[in-house]
Amino acid sequence: MKESDQYTAIKAQLKNSPHTWLITGVAGFIGSNSLESMLRLNQQVIGLDNFSTGHQHNLDLVEHSVSADQLRRFQLITGDIRDLDEKYVNELYADAFARCYDFKTIGLRYFNIFGQRQDPEGAYAAVIPRWVASMMNNEPVYINGDGETSRDFCFIEHAVQANILAATTENEEALNQVYNVAGGDRTTLNQFLN
Repeated sequence: MKESDQYTAIKAQLKNSPHTWLITGVAGFIGSNSLESMLRLNQQVIGLDNFSTGHQHNLDLVEHSVSADQLRRFQLITGDIRDLDEKYVNELYADAFARCYDFKTIGLRYFNIFGQRQDPEGAYAAVIPRWVASMMNNEPVYINGDGETSRDFCFIEHAVQANILAATTENEEALNQVYNVAGGDRTTLNQFLN
């Protein structure tokens, strides 16, 4: 899928005007891919992870894929966003920003995201990383049922693109909405395997 002109323009704008970003779950599948994209755009990133499902090796892979200067723009905080004190402060900030700065939000719902760094044993692993792991280990690939169940699979880079576009939109009509992040097409398991 070709990168949209809007996304290309946003990336150029971000490179010339760095911001500071918070990525929760930064050591996870989507978080580490988002981190890599942000660092490649020379952004400052504060990452939060409790490592319950995220992995240090994901951050190590990011470290090896960006420059030393870009890596210096990353600060890791080991913690849990579910911590009641950290949650309460977050709610206070959100409330203050809403009242003082007319703070807006956008919700994203991810559909069957797949790609690099996805843990085939993780709690949210889709069929693709499990099949890839089986193939790499010369193990049989199993399909539950008749294989005609269909999914809308979405590559990780498209999810990262959706994150960046949502975070940078200036379209007032796009704000305070919830969007599905998907490929827009159905593929059966049989089609995917063949």
